[in-house]
Order: sequence, then structure tokens, then C-alpha cells
Amino acid sequence: MTDEKRIKTTRETATRFEKEFRKYQKLFGLTGWDVSFIVAPLVNSRATVHYAGSDCIATVALNDTQVVRESSISDIKELAKHEAIHLLLARYDYLASARYIGADELAQANEEIVVKLTELI
Repeated sequence: MTDEKRIKTTRETATRFEKEFRKYQKLFGLTGWDVSFIVAPLVNSRATVHYAGSDCIATVALNDTQVVRESSISDIKELAKHEAIHLLLARYDYLASARYIGADELAQANEEIVVKLTELI
């Protein structure tokens, strides 16, 4: 992350993030996933989603601090949508990682798709 001014992630921000994520989880038909949410310090990331594709279990982490300009409602909504798209691709990611594809290649392709879908949805 940069040297920009940061603020502590509030309960309201975390609740807004989870609500928005759950909206997209339902929209994408991912209701079979057991998703939990945490607020934690993250290095070089505003949020992440970690999942076990074979078990449909995921943990979504929101950084415990936010850059001031990125803490607005619209930015938090976009961030939640972005992470929900990662969950949408989780099964693909899980299956592809079991094949003969390099982890870096897979991560890069996955991120490209997420960014494109974020712009379209």
C-alpha cells in the first residue's frame, strides 16, 4: 500500500462491504458457499477472498485500514463486487490449479477476468 492517509475501517464500512458482497453472492448463484467475513491487516491489498473450492468454504477479509479516498460508499461497493467475482471464479480456479498450469499464469488470468467483469457488471 502507499503512503496515502489511512483511516481505521469502521464497523459501518465492514457491514456495508459484507452486505454488498452478499448481494453479489446471491446474484451470481453462489448461495451454496459458506462465507465468513473478517477485518484484518492485509499487506498490499484492500480485501481478499480465500476459499476451499472443493468444500465451498470461503473467508473474505477486509483490510483493517482504508485509504481515505477509497473509503467512500461507491468504492466499498466496487471492492465487494470485485471480491464476489473472485468467489464466482473460485471453482474454476480450484480446478485449473489441479492441472499443469503455472500458479502465476493462473492468478494473472484470473485477475484479468475479475477486472473485466467488475467493469461490466
